[in-house]
Amino acid sequence: MATVDQSRSEVMDIMAFKEVLDMYKSESGQLLKLYNDVMACEEDTNGKLSSPLLKNALKRGNTLLTRGLPHEMGRLKLKPTLVVTGPPNAGKSSLINELLGGTVLTASQIRCDTRLVRLVYGEKNRVILTSYTGEVLREEQITKRAIPRDFLEIGGDDETDLHNRSHVVTVELQNELLSTGIGIVDFPSLIAHREPLDEILARRLQDVEPIILYVIDGNDHLNHQVRDDITQLRRKQWEIIFVVTKMESKDDAADEISALQNKKESAYGSLIQNGFLPPDVKMNECSHFHGISNWKVKEFRRQKLTGDNPFINDFVNFQRAIYQITASLTRSIFFRAGQALKLALSNDTEFVKNQVSDSSDVQLRLKSAFGESTRLENQVFQSAMTRVKENKVKVRANVEKIVRDLSDNIEHVYGEEVRVGLLSARNSSVENGRQEQNIEDHVKATVNDKIDNELSQLIAALMKNEDDILCKFAESMTKLQMDCSWQSVERLNYFIIRNYKPPMVRFKPLSWIANFQSWMHEWCMWLFSFVNNDAGERRRYNAKAKQLLASIDTDSLSEDTYTGILSHIRQCKEQYKAWQSRLESSIDSGQVAISMDVKVLGEWETEMANLMTQVESVIQKEK
Repeated sequence: MATVDQSRSEVMDIMAFKEVLDMYKSESGQLLKLYNDVMACEEDTNGKLSSPLLKNALKRGNTLLTRGLPHEMGRLKLKPTLVVTGPPNAGKSSLINELLGGTVLTASQIRCDTRLVRLVYGEKNRVILTSYTGEVLREEQITKRAIPRDFLEIGGDDETDLHNRSHVVTVELQNELLSTGIGIVDFPSLIAHREPLDEILARRLQDVEPIILYVIDGNDHLNHQVRDDITQLRRKQWEIIFVVTKMESKDDAADEISALQNKKESAYGSLIQNGFLPPDVKMNECSHFHGISNWKVKEFRRQKLTGDNPFINDFVNFQRAIYQITASLTRSIFFRAGQALKLALSNDTEFVKNQVSDSSDVQLRLKSAFGESTRLENQVFQSAMTRVKENKVKVRANVEKIVRDLSDNIEHVYGEEVRVGLLSARNSSVENGRQEQNIEDHVKATVNDKIDNELSQLIAALMKNEDDILCKFAESMTKLQMDCSWQSVERLNYFIIRNYKPPMVRFKPLSWIANFQSWMHEWCMWLFSFVNNDAGERRRYNAKAKQLLASIDTDSLSEDTYTGILSHIRQCKEQYKAWQSRLESSIDSGQVAISMDVKVLGEWETEMANLMTQVESVIQKEK
């Protein structure tokens, strides 16, 4: 009859397991190299392109490679690792010991806090304590089978030291299971309970692909903490194997087999009832559930007992499940990454090919735009000049009307300005005694703003037809510029005629009577400065505004407006011609650049097709 170790070797071929992980590591490396070659090819080709149109096309195509692909490729770098976790004193350390074929971690019946332990293959048989920053704090050769307890347990002042709690123990062992390439992590229970388990696992085990072995005490089952832990772990969609320990019975040996079956069925039913396992799978066929007696397995291993034993059979089935689930997981990760890389390559190549094909259409659109711009120059600006000349009298009449309306509605127009002006004049007069001059300066500025606004609206209404044509053309050209990444041509908004800035208002000098009245009023205000009469000051402000409005030289303002708008239209036309010149130059240089870039992208397409073939070859080899 076979012993425990012989049964393990027969049912779970360690060498076959090692071959699977070695192949996964090798072919993952090939796939990662091809991915890096693809990204290098993209970067090299982009540096050779000169056409903004095709550079942008390659950049946009590259987003198809980087959309979700780095995550899939990144998983290939992660080491498959058995992460053993669960509530305190559930039998995690004992389970790891039996997986490794002997006592490595000292099991404790005392509820204590321990550090995270990583077990990996190494020929030196040593234990290393590293800080949360990666600094090696302590290193020791393992002379005995078990790891010294002081490396693992946290006590005394260390319990309140957050940095000390985050220290990691790495154990390098010459061990048959670890030599396959799989790692094992003993994740401390009490640390896990300080924050959501999935969050701390994801943060502290960023370099591993976890297969969770969640250990449950067979005598305690699913308490509140266990249910919370499992719910949190399932959020990450990790592989989870439920291991219920302490399956041995304290009753007579004759009843221990039926007691084992009852315990397993009870635990399995609880997991199904809480939605953690599928209800339509029989217990003996569920690879994600196992009932184990660490004590029984250890007893059989130490005494080298033989015979067909249900406890040993359960443990061997558990080992087989680890092998199958790990192999299935690594194959799934590999094929997902391979298919994602293939799809991204295909989409990227197809997109850029279409953009190259469309480049000739882009040139046709540019030439059409050049023809349209020439037609607009002959039509719009000449029409605008004619319209202004025909409306010279209307411009003069409107200027006079604007000034007259402002004077007739002085209270309405200057309501808020009077209050602000008076306050400003008072504050300034305290400093320099020039209240009258300050009021005049403020009124002039306000008059200029009002007339500027009214004249701008007048010109915008007069030039509406021409501006509508220019705005529509500017909109279409802006869209073409965005579609083509047409960086050599600026936006056309400054060609719009309504951007005209009216001239400054000219005021005629005040008569000697008006100056004398102002002087008398200022002298009276100084004499009675202790009287604060807001109503009087408001009337004075409005009188000043009317006085200045009456002094506006409407003839000069009308003439300045008329000649100014004609000059503005000529400037717009000159700027438009300069833009046409840049457009023509852009079309010519763009044609040459695209012709050269098409050749570069032809070489890129050949290289991408070659990389696609290599990716397919690696995938087929794995199949």
